[in-house]
Amino acid sequence: FVAGVSRKTRFPTLKDRFSGGLGTVRPNPALKREIADHYEIGYELRRERWGGRIALFQSELDDAIQSVTLLTPPAPAEPPCPNSTTTCTQLQNVGKQRHRGVELSATATPIDALTLIAQANFVDIDNRGQNSAVKITGTPDAIYRLRADWNLLPQWRLRLDAQHEADRFSNSTGTRVAESFTVANAFLRFSPVTRVGIDIGVRNLTDELYAYDEGYYEAGRTWLAQVDYRY
Repeated sequence: FVAGVSRKTRFPTLKDRFSGGLGTVRPNPALKREIADHYEIGYELRRERWGGRIALFQSELDDAIQSVTLLTPPAPAEPPCPNSTTTCTQLQNVGKQRHRGVELSATATPIDALTLIAQANFVDIDNRGQNSAVKITGTPDAIYRLRADWNLLPQWRLRLDAQHEADRFSNSTGTRVAESFTVANAFLRFSPVTRVGIDIGVRNLTDELYAYDEGYYEAGRTWLAQVDYRY
């Protein structure tokens, strides 16, 4: 069994308090620190050919720091940010939040040359502040990961992995949503001598169009080749 309790404090930086984001962010010099209390309990089981782990967690945030969308009032009122014609944002202490969920993982080695790994994370986020309409941004409610490592020959190793993430809010009003996506990668490694490796591979194998923040898309299919020496 594993268990843990911790407290972490996030102090706003000078950038967090005073940056104007080239006219699209309203500074907030009064921004306060964020305090988070974390609780976790879990159980891990290992056998010769397989293993598994389950963990339950909960985080209680006080004065949570988040980017909040400021709507532009009708004319002739001045906009909240000078270079924004519609909306702009501001880092604010949005109050209390509760994050709780479960982490699951399993490993299997059906043969000596093959290792399989599966992981799943589920989280439920509650806005417990005074303004319940504020959407919590940047956190999907589910993430799934799969990985396979196959030692084809003593000097060759093939790795395949895939990750699926659920959609997430990209702004506090819920009008911008980064949609769910699945990304797969493949890598082949050749080690001609000890400590030397030659890798070739491809990231985003299916050329998925995806973003962690709606409108800001990540790279498409990317090929790579590299040589490394480990000492």
